[in-house]
Amino acid sequence: VLTICGGTGEFHQDRSLAHGADIIVGTPGRVLKLIKKKTLLVDDLKSFVLDEADRMLDMGFEKELKEIERALPKERQTLLFSATFPLTIKDLSKHIQKDAQMVQVDTVIEKSIIEEKFYKLDSHKEKNEALLKILGSLKPERFIVFCKTKQITDSVVSFLDKNKIIASGIHGDIEQNERTTVLEMFKNHSLSALVATDVAARGLDIKELPAVINYDLPVDTEDYVHRIGRTGRAGETGVAISLFVEQEEFKIENIEEYTKKKIKKIHYNPEHFSGDYDLNPPMDTLYVAGGKKNKLRPGDLVGALVGEAGLESSDIGNILITNIVSYVAVKAEKVNHAVDALNKGKIKNKKFKVGLA
Repeated sequence: VLTICGGTGEFHQDRSLAHGADIIVGTPGRVLKLIKKKTLLVDDLKSFVLDEADRMLDMGFEKELKEIERALPKERQTLLFSATFPLTIKDLSKHIQKDAQMVQVDTVIEKSIIEEKFYKLDSHKEKNEALLKILGSLKPERFIVFCKTKQITDSVVSFLDKNKIIASGIHGDIEQNERTTVLEMFKNHSLSALVATDVAARGLDIKELPAVINYDLPVDTEDYVHRIGRTGRAGETGVAISLFVEQEEFKIENIEEYTKKKIKKIHYNPEHFSGDYDLNPPMDTLYVAGGKKNKLRPGDLVGALVGEAGLESSDIGNILITNIVSYVAVKAEKVNHAVDALNKGKIKNKKFKVGLA
């Protein structure tokens, strides 16, 4: 399986493709570029899958998708996955599929799993204070804050950092390498807060996420469902907090109509909240400048951390190995020692650069 996407050098992707692959997972722009370069050969392709098709159209990839489709063999299986089915998706389906069978899965929000709270503010200027007060009261170990623009996302990250809450943001301007690092740190319990635009609302599977906060309500009610669906997964409970002002009452009505649930609106009062957010992530994430290309495996990294750094297996968390870099979660109080030991020692009898992600 090869990942082909922008934000990383083409050289390594070209070399990997030269060895052949069973499955290519990629973003439209880079896939099309490599097809045109003839380093990605599609003559023998059997299946063409479009995942998150509605989001790709929202991001302006319709032209690239149709160009890719024209380059593929006519005889193939074509699968299209989309969280919503507006006219643009139906038109795309007609263009790339023949006699397609429609399979639909209903989205249900169970009250017992996700607790939803809507706080009405007097103005948008209250949002930062409200966010801090709510976090101080709830104290979720990890949470996602959803914003409507890249600029607001960056602003909220800065605000949380200033208030000693470890946060990182992802949005359309974040390159793939950085996005991978941020998401891995969040999954590893190395970040308290992930601040994101709706780019992150789809296809993001985070286990044991206690809270989701809508700093801005989305215009699309289906986006609201996808946002809050990041919490309360696999039988876990979760809380979804939404901040809004009077001019956004219509969005609340739309959500009520879509979810067929009556929403209780709470007027935000700072005196109703107490406490400060004082939790620090229990883990930290280190990177190793080597990966699948170097034939590294999880066991090699665990072996080095135990043998070279003297860690217990219980000190080590998730491990992700990509083509050229690996990420390892280590207990926060031991990560600096682990980095020093691995830089002085060896992994699989080789020297690799190791640092904090």
